Amino acid sequence: HFSSKDDLLFLIHDRFITKALEQCQAIHDRDDTAARRLADVMVDIVQNVGAWKEHVTIFFEERRFMSTEKFAIVLEKRHAYDRLVEGIVADGLRSGEFKSRYPARIVALGIYGMVNWTYQWLRPDGELSPREIGELFADIALHGLMN
Repeated sequence: HFSSKDDLLFLIHDRFITKALEQCQAIHDRDDTAARRLADVMVDIVQNVGAWKEHVTIFFEERRFMSTEKFAIVLEKRHAYDRLVEGIVADGLRSGEFKSRYPARIVALGIYGMVNWTYQWLRPDGELSPREIGELFADIALHGLMN
């Protein structure tokens, strides 16, 4: 039982973002190329959307109804996630692995646009699996960043 819709929305988000943040941190900290780490983050996000589709959908559709206090907690975790992804992109830009002339933040936002919107149409049992869709999106993004 939940005392409010706010508490329920918070719990829904906290369940999936906590796990996603742990996974992203592990990928970020790996001794690997920026391209491999970024691809793995993208695959991970799409797989999380597939695994947590109801949670993700409710959060994106209902988050505007969260109180300022609860949303601040949510934003803290989301910003931590953003810093990790931006860090991977920045690593690739600094090393010359990525040729993009765009800021890491804008690149990360573009990637989120690709992978997060899958909650609208992804079917875990569809023509392509969440992993395959994540790999496809990573190929598209990396092609743009490396050429």
